Amino acid sequence: MRGLKNLNVLFVEDDEMVREAFSLLVKDLFNKFFIAEDAKKAIEIFNNNNLDLIITDIKMPEISGLELSEYIKNRDKNIIILVITAFSDMDYMKKAIDIGIDGYLTKPIFKDSLFKTLKKFAKIINERKETKEYLEILKNLIEEKNYPICICKNNQNIICNKPFKNIFGKINDLEEFEDKFNIEFDFKKEKTEKINNKKFLIKSVHFPNDYYKIEFKELHVL
Repeated sequence: MRGLKNLNVLFVEDDEMVREAFSLLVKDLFNKFFIAEDAKKAIEIFNNNNLDLIITDIKMPEISGLELSEYIKNRDKNIIILVITAFSDMDYMKKAIDIGIDGYLTKPIFKDSLFKTLKKFAKIINERKETKEYLEILKNLIEEKNYPICICKNNQNIICNKPFKNIFGKINDLEEFEDKFNIEFDFKKEKTEKINNKKFLIKSVHFPNDYYKIEFKELHVL
């Protein structure tokens, strides 16, 4: 359960006995554990804290768990939300899918299934955090350069530095770049290409996790 120690978690439940029982079971597993008795309190906690995971009951007075989830997903689509539901609530799950709910726990909640679900999503959250930190390192690496560089993965442009944007404009993926400038990338070797009446030496460098750094160094022909 080590991966859970990095997480800030909010539990939303209007039933006091359920809140207390759930809290006793999980409160020591996380970095921070918040409890809200209704959606209004949950929104307040969400707005004032950096949360990783929200677990909410579906049926609550005034503002339902689905309405709460929709509010939060509209403001942070990457936050993981799990809803607690009974099998009789499966009609609600259709709307939950549309909202973007990440998973659900069925009542009654058993310890083993709960911990299994928490470990599953803790892994996802921690991998996202590691990726975000890694991309920040790459961003800092390329921003200090005065020539065009982009970082790509699976043909998608993930990060582009200012010189890249200034010269080539907004490019979403490598295929779009190839079509726009009538070139073809070669990740195995350096090559020269003429782009916007300028000649560039294009070099690709393979990074961990299947990221590629593509450099465009202008060649000044005498």
